[in-house]
Amino acid sequence: MEFSTHQGRFSSQSGISEFDPNPDSLLPEAQLTPTNAPAIFPGHHVHLNPSIGVSPQPPQYLSAQQIQQFPQGHGNSQPSYLQNDTISITGGSHRVTENWYSTSQPRVSMPFSDTFGYISNTSTTDQLQPDGMNMHLKPSINNTILLDNPYSDVPIQTQALPTLAGFTPQTDVFNGHSGLVSHTNPPGLLVNDVLQDPTVVHPPSISPLANSSFYPYNTDIHHQHPEIGPGAPPPSNTSSVNYTSDKKTTADAQTIFNKLVPLLETVHSGNFAGFLIEVLKECHHHISLHEMYCVIYSSSTTIHEHDPGRSSHYSETRVQANKLLHLVLGSFRNPDTFQNGLLRNSLLYNINLHEVQRNFLAMKIIFGCITQVADQSLTLARSSIYKVYYILCQKLIQRYPEISEHLGHRDNLIVGKSKLGVLNKSIHPDLVWKRLGKRGESKVHYVGLTWNRSIVDDEIIAMIELEIPQLREHFQSISQPIMDSPRTYRAKKHPEITVERRTPIKMSPSLSSRKPLYSFVELRFKYPDLDCSPRAWNITPNMSPRQSVWAAELMKKSGKVLAAHGVSFNLLMANINDGIYSVDRTPSFSDTVVQSFRTLLGGACSKDVFLHLYLVAILLIFPVTISSDREVSSVSKAKLRASMKECVNTLENEFATFLSMDQISLTTFTRILRKMIHINEMTSCNLKLCDRASVFQEMVHDVKFLTRDVDESRGISAFEDMYITATIHALNAYNYDECIRSTSSELADFSNLINIGKAFQDVSLLTARDMMSMQVNLTDEEIENDAPYQVFNLSAKLFHEVTLSYPGVMRLPIPIITFIILHATNQMQHVSFGGFAERGPDLSKETFKSWWVFSSMFQEYMCVISEVVALSQILD
Repeated sequence: MEFSTHQGRFSSQSGISEFDPNPDSLLPEAQLTPTNAPAIFPGHHVHLNPSIGVSPQPPQYLSAQQIQQFPQGHGNSQPSYLQNDTISITGGSHRVTENWYSTSQPRVSMPFSDTFGYISNTSTTDQLQPDGMNMHLKPSINNTILLDNPYSDVPIQTQALPTLAGFTPQTDVFNGHSGLVSHTNPPGLLVNDVLQDPTVVHPPSISPLANSSFYPYNTDIHHQHPEIGPGAPPPSNTSSVNYTSDKKTTADAQTIFNKLVPLLETVHSGNFAGFLIEVLKECHHHISLHEMYCVIYSSSTTIHEHDPGRSSHYSETRVQANKLLHLVLGSFRNPDTFQNGLLRNSLLYNINLHEVQRNFLAMKIIFGCITQVADQSLTLARSSIYKVYYILCQKLIQRYPEISEHLGHRDNLIVGKSKLGVLNKSIHPDLVWKRLGKRGESKVHYVGLTWNRSIVDDEIIAMIELEIPQLREHFQSISQPIMDSPRTYRAKKHPEITVERRTPIKMSPSLSSRKPLYSFVELRFKYPDLDCSPRAWNITPNMSPRQSVWAAELMKKSGKVLAAHGVSFNLLMANINDGIYSVDRTPSFSDTVVQSFRTLLGGACSKDVFLHLYLVAILLIFPVTISSDREVSSVSKAKLRASMKECVNTLENEFATFLSMDQISLTTFTRILRKMIHINEMTSCNLKLCDRASVFQEMVHDVKFLTRDVDESRGISAFEDMYITATIHALNAYNYDECIRSTSSELADFSNLINIGKAFQDVSLLTARDMMSMQVNLTDEEIENDAPYQVFNLSAKLFHEVTLSYPGVMRLPIPIITFIILHATNQMQHVSFGGFAERGPDLSKETFKSWWVFSSMFQEYMCVISEVVALSQILD
C-alpha cells in the first residue's frame, strides 16, 4: 500500500474500505504516516479536546532554546503542575509517564472512503491497556471567558507568535486568544481501554454533550511518524477548529437537499425507494455503514449541530453527507412541520418511517458490498447476496445493541428476500440473471457482479455456506459483551454531565402498546357501555341525519367549555341542520373553525380547550359525512368537502408553525378531517354495470361460503377462524392478554377466544340476513345502486348496537377491535376475488368493487370513531 503526499494532503492509492468488518485486523504492509482526514469508526475511538496535543513519544523536557515566550497579555498563566512531568500548552495540558506505550503490537485501522473525495489513510495505533497508561487531560481554560459566547462568529484577532517545531499558532475558540496548539493526536483507544481519571476537569458551561443525543461521536486518533528523535516535537497536523467550516457544510448539505425537494414532493408510499436511491448516489461513498446505521435509527440532529468545534475531526464532506441524511430522514419523520411546512402538501405522511429506515439500510448495504464489473464470467447467487445482507445486519445489531433493542428493531430491521431483490433491481436496473447448477438444484445468479472484499471478508464468505435458520441460531448463540453505547460512553468520558441511561424496556406493555404519535387512541381506552354511534342510523330522504344522544351530550359539554372562552358553534350548527354547507355561505365550517382557533390563541388557552374544539368540530359534521345520497345530495356533499379541505389547508399553513400550538394534537385533528373527507367521497360510489340486488346476493354468498364448512376437530368455521386469528395477532402485537386471561385454566382462555370469534361471526351473518330482507322490503323508488354504502350503514349500525354488546368484545381495547375489523375486511376482499371466475365479468367487477369500497369506508370509519371515543375519554 503506497501513500503519496501532495500539497500537504495524504491520499491512498490502494483499495478503499467503506466498512471494516474486522477493525482489529492487522495490516503488515501499512505505513506509519500522519493523516489529515481521520477515519471515523463509531464506538472505536475516544474523543479528545482538539486543542490539546499529545506527543506519541514519551516527551522530554524542552531545551531553553526550544522554549518560546508567550506574547505579552496572554490570558492564561501556567498551572502549578508544569514542574511535574507536564508540558503545558494553551487550552490544556497533558502528563505522560514512562509507561506511555503498551508492549502489545500496533493496531491498524483499515482505510475507507472519506467523504466526497477525501481518502482516510491507514494509521497505526497502539493497543493501550489501563495498567500500561497513565494519561491525564486537564484543560486549563479560562472559565470567565467561556461564559462570554464561546461560539461567537466574529473573527478573533490573533497575535503573531513564535512557533515551536510541530506546533502552529492557532486561535483558541474557547479562550478568545491565540496560543500554541499541538496538532498531534494520541494513539487511538478502544472504548474499553479508556483509563478513567476522576481528577479530569471539564468546563460544564460549554460541554458539547449538553445537547447531545443518541449518536456515536468518534474521533480517529493516530500515531505520527515513528522516526522522530528523542526530545523532538511531533510533526504537525493541519486540522483546526473552524466554526465557519461547519456552517459551510450545513449550507452545502442544504443546497444538495434543495435540489432533491422537487423529487421529494412527488414521493409516496409506492415510489419512495427511488428517491432514497438518488440520495445514496449523492453520499453513499462518503459515510460508513456503521455511521449510517446510527444516523438512520437515531432521532438526533446532525453530528455537529450543537458543537461546531467537533467538526474539525471530520472532513467537511463527511459532515456534509451526515447532515444530508439527517435532512432526508427529518422530512420523512415529520413532513407537516419540517422546515416550516416545506412538505406539508406532500404525501410523505402516508409513508411508514420504519419501512423507509430499513429500506435505506438495505440499499446502503447493496451499494457497498456489491460491485458491477465488465467480466460476464463473474456471477453472484441471489441467495448469497441476501445472506451477506442478513449477516451484516446481524453484525450491526450486535455491535449497537442499545440502539437496536431500545427502538425495537432487533426482529424487524431485516427485509425479506423478495424485497431485497426488488431493491437490488432498482439500484442495478441493467442486471442480467441466469440459472446455474444441476437440474433440480439450479439457483438464480446475477451476471457481472462481484463482492467488494473490503466489506465482504473471508469470515462472511465462509458463513454464506450456512442457511438463514442456521445463521439466525449462530447469532443468537453468540454472547458478546455489550459494548458501551455512545450515550454511555460519553457519560464516562464526561463524569460531570448527568446522562440518563436507557433501561431495558419491559415486555408488558411492549413497544407496540405505545400509541401512535398522531393519534388520541391509547391501549387503555375501551368503548363505553352505552351506544356510542355518531348519528341516528335510520335514513330519511332529503333530511340531514341527526346526531345520536351520545354525540349530542358530548357536544353540549364541550360547547359549554368553549363558550366560556368566547367560541360558539350555534350558527354553524343551524346551517348544517338546514342543509347549508357551501364555503360561500357564512358561517361555513372552515370559517367557524379557523376563527375559533384565532380566538383561543388570542386568549392563550390551554391544550384541553383546543381538544374540546376538535371534538365539537368532528361531532358536528360526522353525521353528514357518513350520510347517503338520499339524505344529502352528492352536490351538497361536495360543498361540505370543499369547506373541510379549505379548513385543513388553512390550519396546516397558518397555525402549524405557531410555537404556542400543540402541533401533535393539531396534526391529529387535521388527519381525522382528511379521513372524514375520504369517507364522504366513498358514500356516493354507485354501481354502474349491474343492479344492487345481484351484488347483495353475491356478497351474502361470500359470507356464507366461509360459514358453510366447519372444522370437526375444533368445531369452528372458517369465518370464526378468521376472527380468532385476527384476535390472536392483535393480542400478540400489543402484548395484551388481560381480556382473555382466566385464572381457572388454559382451556377457559381458549374458550374466551372462541366466544370472540363467534360474536363477530354472528354479527356478520346478521348483516347478511338484513341485507337480503332490506332488498325485499324496498320499493322501486327507494332502490338505488349504492350497495357499498348500504352495507356500510348496516354494518356500522350493528357494530354499535350488537357487536359491542358482547361481553368478550367489550373487554377488548379499542386498538385491538380496530385491528380485528381491518383484518376481517381485508380477508373478505380476498374471498371475493377468489370467486371472480365463478361470476360473469360485469357482476364480478361490481361485486369486488363493492367489497373494496365497503371495506375502505368501514376501516376509515373505525379509525375516526375510535379517535372520537378516545378524545371524549381524555376530556372526561
